[in-house]
Amino acid sequence: MPGGGPIGAPLGLLGEAPGVQEAASGLPFVGQAGRVLEDALAAVGVRRQDCYVGNRVRCRPPANRISEYPDALNECDTWTRAELALYNPRVMVLLGKTAFTPIFGDHPVWQVRGHMRHTGVEHPWGSRLWVATYHPAAVLRKMELFEMLVGDIRLAASAIGDLV
Repeated sequence: MPGGGPIGAPLGLLGEAPGVQEAASGLPFVGQAGRVLEDALAAVGVRRQDCYVGNRVRCRPPANRISEYPDALNECDTWTRAELALYNPRVMVLLGKTAFTPIFGDHPVWQVRGHMRHTGVEHPWGSRLWVATYHPAAVLRKMELFEMLVGDIRLAASAIGDLV
């Protein structure tokens, strides 16, 4: 499933893979995790419709086990990088480990969340700022992560103002 949003949106959000409801609707983040994401965006004063929103993996993996299908990641990355080049958000929030691994490496979420990294034009994922955070589905399992998710989105949104 492709991501979407306004071309040139300054803020982008990249998740891991479609869930059941997303696969059925063809849109990213429309289930319960999507509601958590929209609540976090609203807490920062950002509207979802003003952002690029997508997933690193384009289709729902069997049993929702992305880690068991590394070829799917490699195949999808080509499409996701092309989509990011088209929408060209200046700051990306990477929601969950699958989303942030190409930029931050294979680390636990708690080690990289809240950190910002810049990649230049030579980087395969393009020139932009990146912020890693928890996936909204993790917040559903552990509500105390919500404030961290909000804080990380706030960090990304504040960086947009610094880039102007």
